[in-house]
Amino acid sequence: MIAKRSLAFAVALLIAVVAVSCSSSVNDGASDTETPQGVAATATPTATDTPIPTATTSALATRAATKTAPTALAPSPTPAIVDAAPEFVNNPDCQQINRARLPLADVVIGDGTRFVAFTAEMAVTTTQQSQGLMCRVDEPDSTRMLFIWDDERNGGFWMFNTYAPLDIIYFGAQDGSVSFKQMAPCPRSEGESNSDWGARCGQESAEYSPGIPYTTTLELPQGWLESQGFDTDNPSTIDISFTARD
Repeated sequence: MIAKRSLAFAVALLIAVVAVSCSSSVNDGASDTETPQGVAATATPTATDTPIPTATTSALATRAATKTAPTALAPSPTPAIVDAAPEFVNNPDCQQINRARLPLADVVIGDGTRFVAFTAEMAVTTTQQSQGLMCRVDEPDSTRMLFIWDDERNGGFWMFNTYAPLDIIYFGAQDGSVSFKQMAPCPRSEGESNSDWGARCGQESAEYSPGIPYTTTLELPQGWLESQGFDTDNPSTIDISFTARD
């Protein structure tokens, strides 16, 4: 996130990471021009949204420099996604999906009492954000993605051509999480046209809008946050710190 995190979070984060070290996400799948030019598991296009600017290297470096205690993330355990290629669904709607792994970020989320470190793919450019977690299989190491936006946004996310159920946290420019949602897969139904498919996924996405501006979003396998002990009924307690790895 663009804004600096609180000193208290930084101190608690450093303590938690030291303790850990001592103990040890554009539909290219269908060629029909009807296909909605939106984003799966990414920001739903609406009349009020502005075009997504491509984040530059300098902008990313600025964000990384302002993260809370970035050097403290280095000793944290490295999840398997660092060495594993993403896994994708094998069906006709996913044949043209870009299957390359995105750049990685070291991420820490915490709520003041627990801190969890992991690695996530990082969607920064418009193309990366447009594909998001489209066609990914439902595997923990293949369904973690951090979205970084140049400016505050208001639009929600949708799940067009996305097959893994997801948790999503929207973080604002100030301290704390803005909103938490759970999103259901939206694959094509049998015999469904591209336009009907897109319209259905768009309607379902209304439930995923945070209703408040945000600058960073994090997608995780559905149920993962609760399995780690985080209170998803009170998402404002969850904070985030991250640094680019690649």
